[in-house]
Amino acid sequence: MTDESSMLESDLLIVLKEDCRELLDHVTSSLRELLGMVESPPKDRFSSVYSSAHLLKGAAGILDPVGFKPLSHKLESVLHAVCWQDLTPTKEILNVVLEGYGSVGKLMDGLGGSVSIPVDAQEAQLSTILEPYSSAIAVSSETCCIPLGQANRFAVDPLRLHQSNAIGNDLYHLAYDLNDDLQVQGKSCMDLLRTLADMGYIMDSTVEPADAEGDKDGGNRIMLHVLLATTVEPQHVNSFVHLPAERVRHIDEAEESVPVAKPTTFQAAFGSALLTVREGAGRIMVPKHLEAHSLNNMRAALSAALTRCSSLVVDWSAVAECDVFFFQMLCVAQHSFNAKGKALSMSGGLDSDMRIAASSMGFGCNGSPGCLFGGV
Repeated sequence: MTDESSMLESDLLIVLKEDCRELLDHVTSSLRELLGMVESPPKDRFSSVYSSAHLLKGAAGILDPVGFKPLSHKLESVLHAVCWQDLTPTKEILNVVLEGYGSVGKLMDGLGGSVSIPVDAQEAQLSTILEPYSSAIAVSSETCCIPLGQANRFAVDPLRLHQSNAIGNDLYHLAYDLNDDLQVQGKSCMDLLRTLADMGYIMDSTVEPADAEGDKDGGNRIMLHVLLATTVEPQHVNSFVHLPAERVRHIDEAEESVPVAKPTTFQAAFGSALLTVREGAGRIMVPKHLEAHSLNNMRAALSAALTRCSSLVVDWSAVAECDVFFFQMLCVAQHSFNAKGKALSMSGGLDSDMRIAASSMGFGCNGSPGCLFGGV
């Protein structure tokens, strides 16, 4: 790398580090404020915290791809779960997140020096918090890899990749020349990250000399690589990201590039409803009491089983009370399973009072083949 490119890199890191320090201060001060609330803080108070955490995660791969990048990814994933995945922001969880960002700050201050802070335990705590969401969709806990060049690759959290694909995002590899595409236009890296965050989700980023990717004329160039997930149509992406077509790569088949494991044997808890899957065959243990919240958990468990199981048995032997909505839910589930050619059956008998109640509500098929309520 030439002196010119080294100077560019140095200036880049100084400015970006200052921007990241402002983001980090906002995240930590907001978390302390939320921790000071008597009860669990409302989730709508986390949106601005998450936005700053997302930009900080996007910058982590530019500042230091080894030191605090994995930690910042996991921290952002927990805040995402708080905002959109029904993760209750308990004080215990907020303390773990706040301590994690404290370590991010120390690692950031030590960039270019010899500061070394062990963060494995913190990453493990965050993984434990996120584990129910990974189990629910049965994704691997291993980091996914998307090729970046001949020898480099993006490291992507498989849970976030699954979530991104589930809402219809496409993945794009964007390659920016930090000199021609940013500094000449008077833009900073944070300006770019904010623009990209407005049009999608920044999965990962990294910086490297252009000659590292085999560019014969790249000796004086430093490339910023960004993996962006967005719903913008492929034909319009170039105009949004302001890049020539040759530096915008649409990743058509992400699953071919990213080894997202889909195990056939796993266990996932949906509140009090437990889904156990062995070699593709699922079994749901229905909780004793089925109030409104439990019904929502059952609906989630049935939906996961429909996607991940070849067959399903619903064990309702523990049920002590329920209402018409439970039986209606089972009827809808049976139709959905039948439509996909999958078997759904019941196990365990209801007690006599429950059988009488079910019959009075019109559930019972007089032994018709395939009816869930044939034994009612």
